[in-house]
Amino acid sequence: MKGKHLSREEEKEAALTFRKRGDVSALHRLARSQAGLVVTIACGYRKSAVPLDDLVQEGHLGLLHALKKFNPDRGARLTTYASYWIRAYILNAILRQHGPLRTFTSNEHRKIFFGLARAKHFLNGSANPKTIATFLGVPERDVLDILPRMAGGDVSLDAPLSVKNDGRTETTRANVVPSDLPGPEDAFGAKEEREDQCLRLSRALRSLPPRDRDILRARFAEEPETLEEIGKRLGVSRERVRQLERRALGVVRKRVQVR
Repeated sequence: MKGKHLSREEEKEAALTFRKRGDVSALHRLARSQAGLVVTIACGYRKSAVPLDDLVQEGHLGLLHALKKFNPDRGARLTTYASYWIRAYILNAILRQHGPLRTFTSNEHRKIFFGLARAKHFLNGSANPKTIATFLGVPERDVLDILPRMAGGDVSLDAPLSVKNDGRTETTRANVVPSDLPGPEDAFGAKEEREDQCLRLSRALRSLPPRDRDILRARFAEEPETLEEIGKRLGVSRERVRQLERRALGVVRKRVQVR
């Protein structure tokens, strides 16, 4: 049953009560407040080959995982945090069922599959296989391998996947492909999520040494500078700039990424 919406203060109190005392009633209270979010996210994948009831069940497992890891002191709202885990568990269920998606089975492939949208959002116009690989901490060759399979060609969703003996279409691609459009769950926490991401990114950048911050801004500008150009400007080698960029990206990724 769907519980009432909790204010930020009520949510924090219940989360801390569960974390510090192991109070199961507080956990149930949090879970009920997010039950609608689970159903809404699951409905966004109702055209997949997995029954909706199973998707909802997987979503609740993701919510439970999120509740056990949620730390309100980090500033994010539960809706924002839980949506990642709910979606991850649902997509994992689809991965296990979908033939076309079974190729994404290695840890690196799953990392790309689940993190690509976040990487593109963070990198904005500078997103390319190399920067995506650096952001996600995976080999560039895996990004190059996965991107074409995720993008695919221009195929009609009405194209039949199976046909009955009498020639009538039994199953189309639209019946087995989850929608990649923004799901209705965004209405629950889109504004809070954007604000939280911007705040964490701003804090992460401010935490960097001035030189590292300058390198990132130069590398991800609308017209990015090369490693060699930055090295000449700062009076260091090209390799040193590469090392500083990699270190700075690691710091930012760790501070921005929701765990």
